[in-house]
Amino acid sequence: MPPTNEWTIHHTTGTGGSGIHGCHIVQTTTGFDFTHGNTVLASTTATAPTFTFPDFNYSDLDWTITVDTLPDGNMATGSWQANGDAEGDPGGTAPESGDWTAQAGSGLPDEDGDEEAEEDADASSASA
Repeated sequence: MPPTNEWTIHHTTGTGGSGIHGCHIVQTTTGFDFTHGNTVLASTTATAPTFTFPDFNYSDLDWTITVDTLPDGNMATGSWQANGDAEGDPGGTAPESGDWTAQAGSGLPDEDGDEEAEEDADASSASA
């Protein structure tokens, strides 16, 4: 069963924000998850914005993600900050920060493609 609400980050401001493009904010029965693909990077028991996910490491950066709005079926907004660790940011250019927007829905096709194939098969058999 798909999640009740899910938002996909598709736009960020600030240098380095593209590192979270395609990540998701997923409503769960206990709060919200911040995910990349099927991997949960951070979770919170907050039930409504404004909230900040616990810091997590992703792509050699320590991320802080704050959620300001999560309207049903609309654009969600928030901010991000990324701090490099010694290995991930040897030049010491972090921290970086900016804002993000996310569109409601996963923004990704079914991972195994079966759902689309089944719909095509159903449409073909209906017209036969």
